[in-house]
Amino acid sequence: MSIYLPITRENFLNGMSNLGSGVCVIACRTDSDESAGLTISSLTSVSLSPPLISWNLAWASRSSETFRAARNYGVSILSNRQADLATSFANSRYSQKERFEHVNLVDNPYGVPLIAGAVTHLVCSNRSQYRVGDHTLLVGEVIACSYSEGTSLIYRSRRYLNSDL
Repeated sequence: MSIYLPITRENFLNGMSNLGSGVCVIACRTDSDESAGLTISSLTSVSLSPPLISWNLAWASRSSETFRAARNYGVSILSNRQADLATSFANSRYSQKERFEHVNLVDNPYGVPLIAGAVTHLVCSNRSQYRVGDHTLLVGEVIACSYSEGTSLIYRSRRYLNSDL
């Protein structure tokens, strides 16, 4: 039998941490042509026709304005061997330059940063955005996709699963 707890920030986070989610790095180019990227676990397929995805970005994120203003961005669905990379892109102590310092990127005709070794790459146009609570829900239209065999990295209960760590 379940015990229902009052909705506090901590209880909500603890309950939602039971949901395993794929881990991605979202990356774009800034107005000054620098790479910007962050780790997310909120990627969702929204529509097949047209192909749409959505993801959530905290308003408090230092990159919030950059991603909301980006025309295009890349989604790298990380492999189970990329937990370290996911951690570095999630760590706010690292500058954007430091996050990309030792990362191999995939050349592509769209000019968006895509992480080498990821199991899937999506190139998206920034189609629409919605302010929802303390986050922005971004909807991207997928304009290019590539994928390979492999196991994606999963985040559950505040740790990475299916990883070599």
